Amino acid sequence: MLRPAHADEIAPPSRAQDARGGQGDGSMPNQLGKRFQCEICNTEVLCIKPGDGEVHCCGVPMKLLQPKVLPSAD
Repeated sequence: MLRPAHADEIAPPSRAQDARGGQGDGSMPNQLGKRFQCEICNTEVLCIKPGDGEVHCCGVPMKLLQPKVLPSAD
């Protein structure tokens, strides 16, 4: 697996999980295919293995990116 030299590991999951499978803090588990971006260094990460935890880079949580809208093929 390739990672930027400065990227941190995924934070370990909390033991207190809510009924939806997220952390007890209202967050949802990471889903396959979701993209995250570091607001400090602009590193982008693609989730290829779903699970609990929060993706971090540069010591802060990464922002979940919205899906890109593709042009229609009329």
